[in-house]
Amino acid sequence: MPRPVTNKLLAIAAAIGFVLAGCGGGDGGDLEAYCTLIRDGVGIDNGEGLVDAAEYERLGEVAPDGIDQVVERLANASRDLSEITDLDQLFDAAFDPEAQAARDEFAAFAVDNCDLDADALPEGRVDSSAELLADLVDYVQANFANEAWASKVRYETERRGGELHGITVTFRDPSVGDEPISVCNALRPWLYDIRGADGPIEVVSADLALARSDGPDTGCVAL
Repeated sequence: MPRPVTNKLLAIAAAIGFVLAGCGGGDGGDLEAYCTLIRDGVGIDNGEGLVDAAEYERLGEVAPDGIDQVVERLANASRDLSEITDLDQLFDAAFDPEAQAARDEFAAFAVDNCDLDADALPEGRVDSSAELLADLVDYVQANFANEAWASKVRYETERRGGELHGITVTFRDPSVGDEPISVCNALRPWLYDIRGADGPIEVVSADLALARSDGPDTGCVAL
């Protein structure tokens, strides 16, 4: 009988990014290769920030029977949280019950089958991924919902040493007039005053830099 998923396993699941786009698995997989990757830290958040999707693609390629379908469900359910600007959609994507259950099963499998020491894994951070982005989106919607740029941008957070450092804001549609500076100025209070970070705010469109603030002691400048 499978052992129950504990709060610790929930924390493990929260620490794992689960961005498994294009993963393979199936056909028996390779349990030892899968576990070797996990024991080597592939797919495990070390506190420095979100795990790169490429790590999970490596896991997906060797996912064995018994976990491959879970990995596939997580891959299909995953969405790039930085692309979501609507708060309700953000929470729906991050905290979907089926996705949560799959994450729990993924974590339990790693502990039960890969000799993974649950106590050695980092606890989930409430200011990472979904909740951090949700707080940013909530701030923007509460204070700048009537601004045209609010529906034209997506956000990506940068962490250093496990802490929020900076923000990159990308215009999905072309910016107009002084919108890049307006976005930069709008996010300064959230990043520097509310969150206490000291990194840059970068406003870009594709590969073109539009505006930037280098820290709490400098203003926003157009580029």
